[in-house]
Amino acid sequence: MKSGEPIAVVSPTKGLPFITSAQAIFAKAPHPNAAKVFSDWLFGLEAQQILVNHGLYSATRTRPIPRGWPR
Repeated sequence: MKSGEPIAVVSPTKGLPFITSAQAIFAKAPHPNAAKVFSDWLFGLEAQQILVNHGLYSATRTRPIPRGWPR
């Protein structure tokens, strides 16, 4: 859509599919502190805005819904 291709987002009239993506830190992770820092960044404003800029929904309510996407 961004490059002008003739495609569009189509949503069902009742309900909307929701695809989750798990975020976890394993109990025996080799670098648990690095994983915590990454998790903090992933759910921060900067990373959430990057998702929105690429046409994805934010995991938080602090970022707007991508233009043209249903609420």
